[in-house]
Amino acid sequence: MEPQTHTPRVPEGHLKNANGPVDIHAMTSYGDIVVRRLCPLNTSKETPMSDAISVEGLAITLKDQPVPPQPGRPPGVGLHVPGMAITADHVRAEPVDVRITRVEPAGEEPNGARVRAWHAVVAASMAQDLPGMAPSTPDRLHAYLTSATTLVWTAGRAGEVVGLAVLRLPAAAVTGRAQVHVHPAHRRCGIGDRLVAALISGARFHGLHTVTVAVPVGGTGDAFCLRRGLVRLRTLHHLLLSLREMHPGWLAEMVAAEHPGYHLTGTTQITPPGRDTAVPAEALLTVTAEHGRQIASCTEVLVPGGTGPRATGPRATGPRATQHDHRPAADGHHGLGLDLWIKAAMLRTLYDQHPQLTQVVTDNPEHATTLLAVNHHLGFRLHHRTNQYRLDVTGSSATN
Repeated sequence: MEPQTHTPRVPEGHLKNANGPVDIHAMTSYGDIVVRRLCPLNTSKETPMSDAISVEGLAITLKDQPVPPQPGRPPGVGLHVPGMAITADHVRAEPVDVRITRVEPAGEEPNGARVRAWHAVVAASMAQDLPGMAPSTPDRLHAYLTSATTLVWTAGRAGEVVGLAVLRLPAAAVTGRAQVHVHPAHRRCGIGDRLVAALISGARFHGLHTVTVAVPVGGTGDAFCLRRGLVRLRTLHHLLLSLREMHPGWLAEMVAAEHPGYHLTGTTQITPPGRDTAVPAEALLTVTAEHGRQIASCTEVLVPGGTGPRATGPRATGPRATQHDHRPAADGHHGLGLDLWIKAAMLRTLYDQHPQLTQVVTDNPEHATTLLAVNHHLGFRLHHRTNQYRLDVTGSSATN
């Protein structure tokens, strides 16, 4: 995702000086301007442009600061906005021939050319925003896009897929979940903004009130959400554990610890279509600590389908299981070590019964200090953090 871009038009020739007309193409919400010279810039002229114009109420003074031509960008000029430094990096080309298309993943082959093109965008986006976090395979992406009720849009440019937006519709609520990916080579061209506009239209059509999106802390998506006025809900810590670093005997000791009045219960089922956090055919493992008939604490793990040998080597990666922690409904069960107990039992189950797994990932809210401490004790390490934002689609003004 990227900063919001408005596209006010200034008629050609509206702003002139001795060097000829300049066309102002767009202004982002934090004040950087897209400028294209309509005639060669006279770099020998020492007198800066003194003309000032107003774009949506912002006074902008153009100065005679040449910007060297770059691949994919026309020559431009530098800008000075009162109270704000604008560098040559902010001068960029207006997007051309970008087409936003609603697509139907269910009609595509899991490893077909179109799915692979979508996957390439997601992989490039993640490599830029989350280095070291490998994306799922094309067939897994296809399974995700065709599970539950999912709307998908692509952004095409010159016949190439350069962006992907996904909206998961809830089963019985008014808040959807969204993802937006733009290939790094095509960012800062307004493509993300147009994909978000499609998301908003789709969310409104299906009666949603809000949409949530999670973006890496400090990244371009963070800046986009802040400039667009989205409400930050919380910060999540995404943790990763290597099962090869676990000692099964240590896990067994924690599982064997006595907790008078409580007992462990474990279940396994295949996830049905429609579960919001899973794709069909994943195995859903649940471990609960029960007090009588009351569930005191619970953890779930989604195990991806497929089998294979455990990867070897210090840098080997393989299938990852995703763990979800559920806090007990009653505070009276806190502080008894139940969280560590059920999570150790779950990890021992994964280690023994699912040798194809190499890693377990989970996330905890930043304020959930108890859960974070338990996960760190077990060996989970921080991989990255994301900020979760809420977009009010009932009052949003999308830019097309």
